[in-house]
Amino acid sequence: VEGSLGLALRVRALAGASQQGKTLPHMTRISTGTKAPREVDVGSKACSAERTASPSTISKTPIDAGDFTSSAKETQPQDAIRLRATRNLERVVQGFGTQKQNVSLHDYQHGVFEDLLAFFRKGLPRGYLQLPTGYGKTVVFSTLVQVTELKTLILVPRLNLIEQTKEEMERFAKGTPVSTFYGRSKENLGNQVVIATYQSLEALNKKAAEQGTSFPLIVCDEAHRSLSPRIQEILNKLGEENVTLGLTATLDFSEKKTVQSHYHNSIHSMGMVEAISRNILSGARCIFVTSDIDIGSVKTTASDFDSVELEKALDVEKRNLAALKVFQIPEFAGKTAVAFCLSVAHAIKLAQMANNCGISAAAVYGEMAPKERERIIDDHNKVR
Repeated sequence: VEGSLGLALRVRALAGASQQGKTLPHMTRISTGTKAPREVDVGSKACSAERTASPSTISKTPIDAGDFTSSAKETQPQDAIRLRATRNLERVVQGFGTQKQNVSLHDYQHGVFEDLLAFFRKGLPRGYLQLPTGYGKTVVFSTLVQVTELKTLILVPRLNLIEQTKEEMERFAKGTPVSTFYGRSKENLGNQVVIATYQSLEALNKKAAEQGTSFPLIVCDEAHRSLSPRIQEILNKLGEENVTLGLTATLDFSEKKTVQSHYHNSIHSMGMVEAISRNILSGARCIFVTSDIDIGSVKTTASDFDSVELEKALDVEKRNLAALKVFQIPEFAGKTAVAFCLSVAHAIKLAQMANNCGISAAAVYGEMAPKERERIIDDHNKVR
């Protein structure tokens, strides 16, 4: 906001008000001691703090099951593997809304598979799904892997997501053999599913070439993290005749790096506002706290701010205290919260300042010991 917002807050929906069917207040005025805040209402309708376990009731255009019977032959996929995967998808989509449905999907996720089927029919090599955080992207690609029975490489941006993705794969695609490939754990590439980080992609590509291993399906989670020239070069080598899917909530990494420019075909798209309006996600109220710090002199590189200079400009005590004041709003008392900071050093500093202000806080970051990070996150979750 006004080029000066360096703090992002994620505050859980006020469950009490939601459960009673009350409308959450749209605006909250905060005195920051710097500059008058601006408030923007992005969702006035109260929604449940947790997604309902039962499928949402979303109107869909009726689909004639007959539309799916001959498509695989008409598109003439490049090989028998893709043909079988397309037919498997057809059977699943035909079963939606009937007793034959054998996959655990919400109604609102059916549309994704209908569009995936259309994509597979066309024989296209690349495409992307834009789905908001909390929609269930892992459920989507886990089910896709199970249904198509394709040997699959799943790429994630961080080490902590490898085990998390593996656990969710084992939960939503039961019986599917899964292995991992990263720095300390280079397991066999022979399983149906291999989960790896983008950082280990070069080593995986080399080993795959040595073993003659190919992946008919490549899933790039958080695809906006896969846009570097080297990663795209390796993906092209791995997926010359295969299907490469990008999943993301963020289409643009920068003006020059966009998911669309690398994955080309939009398969299915849903934004956060639409997901909230359909009660798929909880409603949100945004509070924008502005400051009077001038960042006009901060250099930009590739249309983004220089991170070092930006941190020097924004990591100042007055601004940090104004940010912490947000956590002290009475209606947020007892609620858990997350603050996204400028750097690891800024996160550690802000956590220390929070504790000095009587707010229990701890910093988590990628370089810390995994067990310590898990302990802090578990402690955070227990406060709910």
